[in-house]
Amino acid sequence: MRILVTGANGFIGSYITAELLKNNYEVTCCVRDVESTKKKFPTAEVIYCDF
Repeated sequence: MRILVTGANGFIGSYITAELLKNNYEVTCCVRDVESTKKKFPTAEVIYCDF
């Protein structure tokens, strides 16, 4: 299953993203700080988005 997480660098979003990746979900992170997120979650797809 593919999941889109907005705010994956935030307090709740980072926890949810980590749990989803640990449970083998395909995660796409929608964030403002792409490089930081790629370092934190190397197996996730990361895209820039500023709501």
